[in-house]
This record gives sequence, C-alpha cells and structure tokens, in this order.
Amino acid sequence: MLSERLQKIADCVNAKTLADIGTDHAYIPIHCVKDGSCLRAIACDINAGPLKAASENIGANGLASKIQTRLSNGLEALSPNEADTIVIAGMGGFLIRDILINGADKIGDNTVLILQPMVAAAELREYLCKNGYDIFKEHLAREESKFYNILCVKKGECEYSAKDILVGKIDADDENYADYIAFHKNVIEKIIAGLEKSSGKEVEIAMYKEKLDLIMN
Repeated sequence: MLSERLQKIADCVNAKTLADIGTDHAYIPIHCVKDGSCLRAIACDINAGPLKAASENIGANGLASKIQTRLSNGLEALSPNEADTIVIAGMGGFLIRDILINGADKIGDNTVLILQPMVAAAELREYLCKNGYDIFKEHLAREESKFYNILCVKKGECEYSAKDILVGKIDADDENYADYIAFHKNVIEKIIAGLEKSSGKEVEIAMYKEKLDLIMN
C-alpha cells in the first residue's frame, strides 16, 4: 500500500509510458502498471543502490517486461518524447527546476509533468510560470503534520496569481485546505515575530507582511 503522498501522485497518472525520476524502490511505476494507469514505465535513479532495489522490487512483482530501470541523472537517460508522463517527486524544488532545465529537450509539447517538491514549492511554481509551463492542477497530500504539494504541469501559459505562486491553487473544498493555509499563516507570523526582535529588519518585515496579506485574502 502506498503512503498518501505517493498515492496522490499515482492518482495523477494516466499514461502510455511513465518515467519516474528518482524512483527509489519503484513504488509508483509498479502501482501504476498494476492498476492500468500506465501501460509501461521507466524507473530512473541517479544512484545504483536504489536502482538495484527498484529492479528487485519490479522482478518480485512480475513486471520486468513492463518496467525498465535506467541509471540516470535527471532526464538524461530518456529519449525526447519517450515518456508522455514524467514524475519527479520527493526532492527539493530547486533540484526539480534544474532537472527540467537540463532535460528540456526530453519534454514534449504534450508531456505531462507530475512534480512533488519537498521544499521550495513557491520557487518552483515561479520558475514554471515564467518559463512556459502551465500548472493546470494542484493537489495536496497530508501525512501527519506535513503537507505535500503535487503539481500537474504541461507546456503552456500559466495563469497563477501572486497568492497562487506562494501557496498553490488548491481547491477550497479540499479537506486539508483550511489546515494548510493555517500552517502557512503560522509559519509567516513566527518569522515576522522573530524579525521584529531585531533592528533594521523593516524591509524583511514588510515583505513577510505582504505575503501574509496574500495568504489571508
């Protein structure tokens, strides 16, 4: 059984060929091939150890004919347009950004990117929206006190507001939405309180107060 984070990532997949970058144990490709949300998959990892574990897991599930493993730094082991859906999950937003930049030639006009940053989600959204990517759907996953953003992305024009860049465009009826906004509010209020204890921090305080206003309006 997948964790909620991995399950919500897998729920976004509807592919002929799925590439999972940083696959670790290949949980997502195995799940998606088994449930029919992709026909075949390529499980990629930069490290030989996790890739060996992925290969063993794939074999144990009888899926060696449908899931390939490839040692790959980001998207380098893929051919252009080889995968119609690419998952890049469980790493920082800046690393995901760099993978997209370095592997830009592997991403087609209709390629779906499913991105799940562990940190720097706002910075990743900003990069996407400034560089020809449309975040056409965003989901939340929650595991205990941690929230995870799952971005569904294609090439196109992004219509995100400043608030959307900061916290994402989440459906207000999402069961975790209220707690998610409260979490961000609490984080920013703590930063402001800390800055107010020091002198000469007026510019930073104003910046975080602006962010707080965005979140709450």
